[in-house]
Amino acid sequence: MDFVLSYSPYWLLLIVLASALISYWLYKSDKLLREQSVWLPRILALFRFLSLSFIAFFLLEPLIRTETREVQQPIIAILVDNSESILNGSDSSYYKSDLPNQISALAQEIGDSYEVELYTFDDEVKRDLVLDYSGKMTDLSNVLNDLESRYYNRNLAAVILASDGNYNKGINPIYLQLSLNAPFYTVLLGDTGKISDLAIKEIINNSISFLGDEFPVEINLSGEGMNGEDYTLEITNNGQKVFEQKGKIDNEQWFKTVKLFLPANKTGVQRYNVTLRSSSEERVKQNNNGLFYITILDERLKIAIITSAPHPDVAVWAKALKKNKNYELSIFEADKFNQNINDFSLFILYQVPSKISQIGLIDQIKSAKIPYLLQIGLNTNINLLNQVLDGEYSFKSEATVKEDFKVLFNNSFSLFTIDQKLVENQFSFPPLTAPFISLSSSQVYQKLLTKQIGQMDSELPVWILSESAYPKSGIIVGEGLWRWSVNAYSVFGNHNVFDDFLQQSVKFLIRKGGNNRFDLDTEKEYFEGTRIKLNASLLNPSMERTSEGSIGFTLINERNENFEYAFVESGSNYLLDLGALEAGDYSFKALAELGEERFTKNGKFTIKKMMLEQKDTRANLALMYQWANKTGGALYFPDQLNEIQAKIRENDSPSISYQSEQFSDMIRLSWLMFIIVLFLSIEWFLRRFYGSY
Repeated sequence: MDFVLSYSPYWLLLIVLASALISYWLYKSDKLLREQSVWLPRILALFRFLSLSFIAFFLLEPLIRTETREVQQPIIAILVDNSESILNGSDSSYYKSDLPNQISALAQEIGDSYEVELYTFDDEVKRDLVLDYSGKMTDLSNVLNDLESRYYNRNLAAVILASDGNYNKGINPIYLQLSLNAPFYTVLLGDTGKISDLAIKEIINNSISFLGDEFPVEINLSGEGMNGEDYTLEITNNGQKVFEQKGKIDNEQWFKTVKLFLPANKTGVQRYNVTLRSSSEERVKQNNNGLFYITILDERLKIAIITSAPHPDVAVWAKALKKNKNYELSIFEADKFNQNINDFSLFILYQVPSKISQIGLIDQIKSAKIPYLLQIGLNTNINLLNQVLDGEYSFKSEATVKEDFKVLFNNSFSLFTIDQKLVENQFSFPPLTAPFISLSSSQVYQKLLTKQIGQMDSELPVWILSESAYPKSGIIVGEGLWRWSVNAYSVFGNHNVFDDFLQQSVKFLIRKGGNNRFDLDTEKEYFEGTRIKLNASLLNPSMERTSEGSIGFTLINERNENFEYAFVESGSNYLLDLGALEAGDYSFKALAELGEERFTKNGKFTIKKMMLEQKDTRANLALMYQWANKTGGALYFPDQLNEIQAKIRENDSPSISYQSEQFSDMIRLSWLMFIIVLFLSIEWFLRRFYGSY
């Protein structure tokens, strides 16, 4: 430890000289003190000299420099696969009991020379060694990303990774670029030899069909080591057999696609169980069963897009809505529409009205109380729009002025849940183009998107949805959604996220309200492991959304067990997070209370079981070998853990010494301040004691 000055040390000479002169001048002519003792003024001058020197010394901003040295032992990271696929092998009891003990023993043996850190992983990495093999998915690329973030600039000597090498999430770890300069010693778990296994690899089906139709189903089957065996494929619905196929396996590596059509003869969510059987004994039987769900509807909801002129935005709307088999979509030019208004459940009015002849169509839609979504563009006649929507919406415009503007999502929007991916990438959205207008409404509405001016949120509405229950309506100010669709593809690699966003607005508007003042939004099916979040809304007698009520929710599982929940307020909506539920069929009862009024909703949904970890029954030896070889490590088997220990000690990774400097202000040392005060106090006391001033 030493000290340094913020200014030149030559100032110390001036400080000492000035302090000495001041002290000498103060006491040289004090005859009263000299009469007491010749040494008294000299002692007092010394106290004054030291006090002044210390005080002036602090003006140079002295700093104390301390050096610290930290020695970091080399680190060994041990990671063990905790996914369900590990138990697909023949020796599952070994992985449950012996392997954890062997890993713990290995960590203890090398812990004298290394800092050992233990992890388990499936689709996430956890800091523990609790192995219950319950992981539903495996993401090996996430393992690498996690290691990169944990051990960047740390003394990582080696990684021991025990896994079967099978993954069903993320990408192949072989293709990732690593900045970790440490060898990977991979330990291959599971079976690598040939086994007899028959499996349902994939079931492909539509999510929606219509009563009286036939819907297609495609089932991919595979077999390994079962050449010459017979198989039976069976599909049941509500305990009744609806399909059966028998055949013979004709190859050691067998694959077959079965395509069939099933009749849609009962409405509602239908569950179909798929079973694949053979007379041969199999080690893994979980992959012999599958199931799929389909919602059977008795009618399609008709949507009309009315456009004043062709535009790419219309194509974007059409592409998004056609993905939903529940919708029957038609596109019309405004001047050529000749259908019955009441046949449609929603109208999307694109840049209508552009001329006076189109006002009548909008009047008919309003009179029939059919929901509509109106998108304003450069061809929209704002004066006519004000005329036809008078009493609902008002637009102030500069007719000859147009503007390009970017948008922001409204954080307080609560009519439905916006995909977080869109929110995170909203700044990449290209600008919309529109006439320079300001929008206001006499209705209660929520802003989905607002106009961005510079870097600020102007809070001016761009995309709004009314909260009136009947009929619902929405306004979009601006054209250019096709650019958003292109941008979404470049960001996400597909159009799904943006198409789902467009469908959400349509789904909200088309949902039948009427006089139903309690609305609960649920899906028919969810995947196991997915967090289930429910939205609900409650309307007062004036058909306006209110948060003054309360909503209780009772969930009933297949064992007839009841679980009680309560929705929480979120703006003018209500939210409920059920978390992740186990696979099975559930029913629910919801009770909303508003003052003395009561409203109820009953329904059902299904949690689909994920079988990803049962699809691969053989360990991926090639991947584990390549992974180790790429990093300068080696591949081992569970009975070779001692060889890994010997290899690590052979490499003799050194400890790393880190030296750091720290600076602190010397003036913060309280004992120095105490000395200065002490010197000044002694000097003052002696001067007063001997009668000097």
